[in-house]
Amino acid sequence: MILDYGGYHHCAKRVREQLAWEETLQLEIWGEIVSQKIGNQIRFVMLENAPNDRVEKMLKLADEMELGDKNNREGMIAKVYFNTLYGMEFTRDDEDYLVNAAMNYGYAILRAAVARAVVGQGLLPLYGVFHKNEYNAFNLVDDLMEPFRPLMDCWLNKNVLVGQEYLTYELRLKIISFLTQPIRSNGKISDINKVIDRYVISFVSAMNNKDIGLLDVIDLQDFVEVME
Repeated sequence: MILDYGGYHHCAKRVREQLAWEETLQLEIWGEIVSQKIGNQIRFVMLENAPNDRVEKMLKLADEMELGDKNNREGMIAKVYFNTLYGMEFTRDDEDYLVNAAMNYGYAILRAAVARAVVGQGLLPLYGVFHKNEYNAFNLVDDLMEPFRPLMDCWLNKNVLVGQEYLTYELRLKIISFLTQPIRSNGKISDINKVIDRYVISFVSAMNNKDIGLLDVIDLQDFVEVME
């Protein structure tokens, strides 16, 4: 992945701002980011006609989430989410399974798009608000892509995986086209790529103004209603 670190006009200033973000604010913004992801996961399983008890379990776990998700409710909800969609024996470790292969490819495409937007705003992608792995150069990217993951899952289920056995070249192109799909944003029809850009801009504004209410909301419903 090739990224232009010097493309933002006030890159040094932006990095100083980033490194000065308060820890409590980082926990708060992560709570909002992961809540958006969880909300989209719940909407998707409901769209897939999940049993009520599975939806209720996800809602209950979401209600128990502590500041910054210190009690790892995100991970617990993810397990319920994937098992509800793909069966109780499903794990994300089986790379030979078509669903996992498609998700891995889709998430890589999404991650690259978010990385471009992050660097485009002069941010250090390695300095995350939740992900802190010292061996990961894209911690912040992994933070900010979270609300978009269920949108990719929905795109795969509705437009890529139906009736397929292998992840062909044509299916990979279909997955890449996710980035140009329409989505409603702030009352207007845009596309995923542009919404990612605006999401990162809103994140910077929320952090620098210490107001998480400035963070854009990524809602699966806004994607589903205009999905092609």
